[in-house]
Amino acid sequence: DVAPATSLGRMLSVTLMIVGYSLIVVPTGIVSAELARGEVVPPSQKACPRCSATGHAHDAKYCRICASPL
Repeated sequence: DVAPATSLGRMLSVTLMIVGYSLIVVPTGIVSAELARGEVVPPSQKACPRCSATGHAHDAKYCRICASPL
């Protein structure tokens, strides 16, 4: 193992370790917060003409239950 022997070397190594950890931790926290926040889009109230099911996605072209065209 190689370890710094002088005070300046130890301070420099501690600083570089903290910077290295922050390069991993900070972006991970930002990405995690954005994923947790997410956009919640309420389901559409379009009713299927065949089975009368509701709760389809807004861009749905087919029923999620019976697969008939909406």
